[in-house]
Amino acid sequence: MSQRRACRVLNLSRSAYGYQAKNTDDNLIGQELRQLVERHRRWGYGKMIAYLKNQGHGWNHKRIYRMYCDLALNLRRKPKKRLPARSAQGLSSTGPGQSELVTGFHERQSVQRPSFSYPQHLG
Repeated sequence: MSQRRACRVLNLSRSAYGYQAKNTDDNLIGQELRQLVERHRRWGYGKMIAYLKNQGHGWNHKRIYRMYCDLALNLRRKPKKRLPARSAQGLSSTGPGQSELVTGFHERQSVQRPSFSYPQHLG
């Protein structure tokens, strides 16, 4: 009986009949990842993938990420540091009814500025 007829009788596609499963040995990926972690502790997932691709490994990024998570190599995300609480300070007064903000304003106003008036014959 031919392969075509046998597959038709068993209701099986010919491609499924001839399928050969690939060897999915992830031990080599895990070993490479562990070596990278020993050498470069602060490297994250993205940098490790770029390094492995440059080394010539043709592994899929999703496969590497699965092994990366299985080995619990995820780096801890550092929380943002909070600034210390500041106390509110009022304006210090230099005299009765005066504050530094007001005196600074008047000092700036007293500075002489050049005149930008039009000449008499144009205006």
